Amino acid sequence: SGGHCQLLKCLGAGRFSFLGGTLDDALGEAYDKAARLLRLAAPTGGGPALEKIALQGDSRAVELPVPMRHRKDCDFSYAGLKNAFRLRVDELRATFPNLQDDEPLPDQISADLAASFQ
Repeated sequence: SGGHCQLLKCLGAGRFSFLGGTLDDALGEAYDKAARLLRLAAPTGGGPALEKIALQGDSRAVELPVPMRHRKDCDFSYAGLKNAFRLRVDELRATFPNLQDDEPLPDQISADLAASFQ
């Protein structure tokens, strides 16, 4: 679903300046994990599956951290966001005691989570 990313500034033919990159998990890995946590079918990767349900969600419904918001460089990290998302999904799943492990959360909750993650 995606490897690590780099931000490069093109200085000329074959000349680049490194501005930043992923420090831990790749973005595609984070999207795949989020889709799995929401029990979404994601045959083409977590990104398309999340996008599809996020369109019905409220991106402000679930508070999630913005990784590395206060850093002055262009590096990015998704491990903390992935963990915060997992904790929030676990917390919400606990409010539905009859929900089986393989069952998704109610549609609107899943949509709100997906929109907030994006």
